This record gives sequence, structure tokens and C-alpha cells, in this order.
Amino acid sequence: MAALNLAAIKIQKMFKGFIIRKNKKDLRKYLDDKVKKQKLKEQRKKNVDQKLKAKFTRMRKHFKGKTENDAYQAFCATKIAATFRMSLVRRLFKFYTFSIYHIASFQIQQAWKRYSSKKQPTYNKEENAAHKIQL
Repeated sequence: MAALNLAAIKIQKMFKGFIIRKNKKDLRKYLDDKVKKQKLKEQRKKNVDQKLKAKFTRMRKHFKGKTENDAYQAFCATKIAATFRMSLVRRLFKFYTFSIYHIASFQIQQAWKRYSSKKQPTYNKEENAAHKIQL
């Protein structure tokens, strides 16, 4: 049973590799675009601190503190807490979608096994006899 699972996984792997090699030009274009987007993200990261301070100055009235520094710390703490809560929700979402993918891959493997078992060659009496002798 485990060997059949490994065989189905190997078939899926080979098919995915075939599809990628077939669409190599599109993949190269996609990767080049991805590199350009990554460079833009790096440039934007440099401005994150400036953007954060600009956002704080727009929302300063909501964060009361003795000094501007205290208000900025409260603002940053609120942003960190919101990001953490968002990551928890994202993690739960990924967990539930992963279980769906697991079930789908299992069904694909079962369908392939049924298909491959139907495709076994049929032998005539002489070939069956030769096969039994060889075993």
C-alpha cells in the first residue's frame, strides 16, 4: 500500500515537472517579474518607518499620552497586537485549507490507482504459462 502511495506521488511529481518544463518561457517571465516586485518591496521597506510615523501623526489624537514618545509607543504596541491577532487568524485559515488539500491529493491518488489497475495487460494462456514459469 505504501509503495502504491509513493508511486502515485512520484507520478504527480513527474507530471508537474513536465508541465513546468513545457511552460519554461512563461515561467522565466514570471520569475523576472517576481524579482522586479521584490526589488520594489525592498525599496518600500526603507520607507516603512517614515510611513509609520506619518500614519501616527495622522492618528495622534486617538493615542493620548504624556509625551509624543509615549503616544508613539502606544501606537506601535497597538499595531503589533493587531498584526499578531491577524497572524493567528491566518494560521487557522491555512490549517483548514491544508486539510482540504490533503483530502484532494488522497482522492487523486485513489483515482490513479483505480485507473492503473484497470490498465493491466491481459495475457493469453501461453503468456500466462510463461509468466508462471519465470516466477
